[in-house]
Amino acid sequence: TDLFLSAPAEKAPLVIFLHGHDSSKEDHTYQAMHLASWGMHSLTLQLPNNGPWVGNGKTLAKIVNFIYRWPEIIDNRIDLNKIILVGHSFGGSAVAVALAEGAPAAGVVLLDPAAIGRDLPVFLRKINAPVMLIGADEHISSARNRGYFYRFIRGGVAEVSIKDATHEDA
Repeated sequence: TDLFLSAPAEKAPLVIFLHGHDSSKEDHTYQAMHLASWGMHSLTLQLPNNGPWVGNGKTLAKIVNFIYRWPEIIDNRIDLNKIILVGHSFGGSAVAVALAEGAPAAGVVLLDPAAIGRDLPVFLRKINAPVMLIGADEHISSARNRGYFYRFIRGGVAEVSIKDATHEDA
């Protein structure tokens, strides 16, 4: 992991980033540093970058539960009611699985998520928290089975698609 703490003394949200396929935590370093400069703590995680994505999601759920129980391991200024999970590509699938597995997160941000595995719809149906999807331009780059996130998450998904953005832009 790489940890980026905000400077203010008050409690602040914790945003946890998970990379996608053939990527690494370093791909989200700039985003994490930027959030810390805006007053939010952030953490980038490195999990196996070729999957298994459901397994990565279950591991992420355990990590988030651990942080929730013992926030002082990271920092006492973490607002435990404001943990946000962010996942890119297949990392978006893992983040969704973590939320479905009971990770105590306020919500998730999916960065052009990709879905794989026939078990994923079962996990997506369990999600009952806010979900924001930031997508690439579907006319330029289409993530694998992105429609799963709209079809199976019962609470609905808010989406922002970015014109001319590619999958790798996330």
